Amino acid sequence: TRVFGQFRGKWDFILQEGEFTNMKKRFVTILLFFYFFSGSMILWPQETHADTVSSGYDAVFVLDTSYSMRETDHDEIASEVINMFMDMSDADRTRVGFVAYNHRIVASRPLTSIAVTSRKNQLQQEIATLNRSGYTDIGLGLKKGAELLVSGTQNGRQPFLILLSDGETDFGPSSGARTKAASSKDVSSVIDSAQRNQYPIYTIGLNHTGTVNREELERIATETGGKSFITSSADDLPEIFNHIFADQIRSKLVPIAGITATGALQEITVNIPDSSMEEANLILLSEHPVGEAQLYASSDNIRRYLSDRYTILKIERPKPGQLSLKVRGQRGDLIKINLLGNYLLEANAYVKSTGTDASGASDSSNSELLKGVPTTFALDILNQEGQKLEDE
Repeated sequence: TRVFGQFRGKWDFILQEGEFTNMKKRFVTILLFFYFFSGSMILWPQETHADTVSSGYDAVFVLDTSYSMRETDHDEIASEVINMFMDMSDADRTRVGFVAYNHRIVASRPLTSIAVTSRKNQLQQEIATLNRSGYTDIGLGLKKGAELLVSGTQNGRQPFLILLSDGETDFGPSSGARTKAASSKDVSSVIDSAQRNQYPIYTIGLNHTGTVNREELERIATETGGKSFITSSADDLPEIFNHIFADQIRSKLVPIAGITATGALQEITVNIPDSSMEEANLILLSEHPVGEAQLYASSDNIRRYLSDRYTILKIERPKPGQLSLKVRGQRGDLIKINLLGNYLLEANAYVKSTGTDASGASDSSNSELLKGVPTTFALDILNQEGQKLEDE
């Protein structure tokens, strides 16, 4: 199938004879169905409105809590991954579950809405108190995570799984009758499940010691339509989430600044580029916790999330223009500031006009779909108010 077009506020597509096209472009999915009768003519509906925007997101984290993670994840990046994911997500539309494993299932939680703060805090507390001990059975953990995801997700929601591990399987005397072959078989069955049920697996390799099994983690991600990342630092997390969110939640990461803290308040200007951003996340990363962060913005809803390694300022439906951010960090610390914008966009597709009415204006009612004749379709991108985005 060949689709020709360019995004400039509107997409134009030319479809060739007898082709069936399924066009998917991150935040927009439009299905155009053709049924041709020999020598006949079919009138195409003049306008269709895309209704394929996901009603929400279901993420299950599979977390390696074996003894080896004390070394491969010495700085406990895994818990920071989950915390940051929940802090940056649209809470009203996101459900999170998790599985913690070593050579057995240590703990698990089914998909839970994080719209209620107490539930979100409980999830974070459960993950923060997990003990690292025992051997490693990656197949067992993945199998349990896949079961939670498949049984808990609902029609219209986007499911995905995130594996946090060094990619290794390691058995010892206390592992019982399980073998590496059995664990590998479970990994293969989860890959089959992901392909069958159409959910991606993202893998984050925790690599403090440099011994992560890159090949296995990449294989799991690639064969399920996900992506694989390797990290040993919390500084990498915004970029990792940028890739995952861009796939699943329609987001864009923009580096804002990197400053050396003086111990006094320092001012940074943040630019909100347009009005199509549903939610803006200002992410501040530093070696030590930021002592103070002040944001001056014309928004009724600004929330702040704190961690030992990051501060997030979340702005609902920010207005375009410049914001003033003032931050106080520990003297000598490098503070990295990123903007992660989440977008809620829809599409309006129609046959491009081929004629004019009596007054000379464009008339889409003259647009017909003929066998053997290339037909042009137009696609308008709409923001959350249903307004068409224009070139900027």
